[in-house]
Amino acid sequence: MSSSLGDKFLDLIYEKGYGSAAFHLTNIIHGGTSVVLAVSYAPVECCRALQDAGGRVLLLNNGWIHLVDGPEALLHAAEKMKPLEEACE
Repeated sequence: MSSSLGDKFLDLIYEKGYGSAAFHLTNIIHGGTSVVLAVSYAPVECCRALQDAGGRVLLLNNGWIHLVDGPEALLHAAEKMKPLEEACE
């Protein structure tokens, strides 16, 4: 994810109440490298809100969110995702 798109994405996650977030590269399936998102607060709700907003993301067993979509699609989903207060209602 490019720096400016990535920063906007992380800012939206924070502004919508899911805590601070960071990107990590990790080896997941068959040794392939993938980008995951670590969210400091409410990763399950954050993943669900991104999915509900049209983002293709998966919650991994360690609580990290696997980012399947590219940066533009993920930024669009983050813009549309519900804030944490609404997602928990």
